[in-house]
Amino acid sequence: MTTPIWITALISSFVCLGVLFSQHARNDQLREKVSTLHQTVTGLEEKSEGLQSDSARSSTARESGEHSGETRPSANSLEPIIANSSERISSARERVEFLVADIEDLDLSPTLFIKLLPDLLRSVEDLSLDEMFQLIEQFDSADWKDNDSGKGATRMILLLLAAEQAPLRVLQNEEFMKDRQMRTGIVSSYARQDPEGAVRWLDRADYIGANEKAQIKAAIVRRAFRTDVNSALSMLRDMHKDESSPRSMMAFAYAPVFKETIPDLVSALKDPANKNIQTTLTKMIFSSSLMNGGLENVKTHFAEIDLSEPSMRQSLQPGLQSAMEGQPAETLAWATEIHTEEELLDVVPNLLRSWAGNDYNAAGNWLGELEPSLMRDKSIEAFASTINAIDPEGAAIWAQQIDDFTTRERSIQSVLALWRRKDKEAANAWMVENGVQLEIP
Repeated sequence: MTTPIWITALISSFVCLGVLFSQHARNDQLREKVSTLHQTVTGLEEKSEGLQSDSARSSTARESGEHSGETRPSANSLEPIIANSSERISSARERVEFLVADIEDLDLSPTLFIKLLPDLLRSVEDLSLDEMFQLIEQFDSADWKDNDSGKGATRMILLLLAAEQAPLRVLQNEEFMKDRQMRTGIVSSYARQDPEGAVRWLDRADYIGANEKAQIKAAIVRRAFRTDVNSALSMLRDMHKDESSPRSMMAFAYAPVFKETIPDLVSALKDPANKNIQTTLTKMIFSSSLMNGGLENVKTHFAEIDLSEPSMRQSLQPGLQSAMEGQPAETLAWATEIHTEEELLDVVPNLLRSWAGNDYNAAGNWLGELEPSLMRDKSIEAFASTINAIDPEGAAIWAQQIDDFTTRERSIQSVLALWRRKDKEAANAWMVENGVQLEIP
């Protein structure tokens, strides 16, 4: 069953909730913290008649016998300090079940659930970690494992709270780890304490698929770059050795890091020990620099990097494509500075395709300023191919301006072949008017 998207949002919030649980926060502190969490996670404004009042109304109705026909004590009225362990667990379970009954009566919603979190935290705050796990194990029926229900979501939250204190203990229980969203949340909890340990645990978890492992590892390493660059670099080197990782590395490489981390990445790129991750580091530096200051920032950082190796320049291509979206002319100008003439025969046409796809008039104006050269011919061929679908006559006129005979004939044939499939009469008329005598498929 698919986990509701709001539960995913809750999972990302459990650093805060774990702190609240471990400190046994008092009622007023809990309400203040969870109110802040509510606004952060849901983005919903407090209403004059909020969900807490809905919960209160439900509790009042329950006490008056409206729903169950009997009077029950409120969660707040139960004595929180009980000496006997089994009694503490039993009391906590009664409180949790009482709160879940409120949720089921009022229909499950993210806003309602977040409003009830203070009471849920109070229900279990006097339990030891062992008692917490014993409580969770009692919620083992199918309805408590359905994450689309109030019971299932409650059980998930209790597990996440326990995981903030002892993530490895939760991870070692495969029954707890069957839900993918749960795995992601709890591995993240473990990674905050011991990122390298979390990666080692993933390597041993046979029931998790290779691609999922790679994605979680990539997230762990990205987070590690915020706090411990050397540890993150070590894990990144290991990921490159792992044959199951490449599918995640492309997305990882384009995920920006904090701008304060960029100089560390530049230094790491120069270290021979990081030879096998040079491509990834190069892409990380490019994407992070571009996000934190545009192309000028990219040029500043790469002025410190040796780009003499063809592989290094090749690794810049995806970043250059990204830069074309905001500063196309400037990106092309820089590309011509850092590449060899032979490389530019491919680099410039490929970048020009991106520009033509977004603004072919501006791209055409730039192309018209180029001096005659083989690079210009190949760029015109790429440009004509790109605009052919929207302006076939314009594409044909551009193709005629190619100096190299072979390239010109090939480009004109390509343009006219598509044009004739769409409008044979117009294409033939243009051929007659311009004296073009070619066999067009």
